[in-house]
Amino acid sequence: MKKLLIPAFIIVMGAGGAFANKMINNSGKAIVNGYHIDAAGQCVTDNQKCNTVGSIPCTWSEDTDVVLRLEPSSENPTMCGQELFEP
Repeated sequence: MKKLLIPAFIIVMGAGGAFANKMINNSGKAIVNGYHIDAAGQCVTDNQKCNTVGSIPCTWSEDTDVVLRLEPSSENPTMCGQELFEP
């Protein structure tokens, strides 16, 4: 009985560890629409997809000097959120 349970336990633990690792690696990422501040000072969407996690800033396709940000919060609808990154 021991000879059957120990290998089965090791296989189950390995599969559980692999699943947990996959969940951790994907937990912080999300693809979202980018927002920028227009000439009137409003935070507007440009329907460009960006990532919430990364190292290369996501820039607006019409002006690469403009870094895209998260959608505005309900408390302050004119202020864009945190910086976004290239997908």
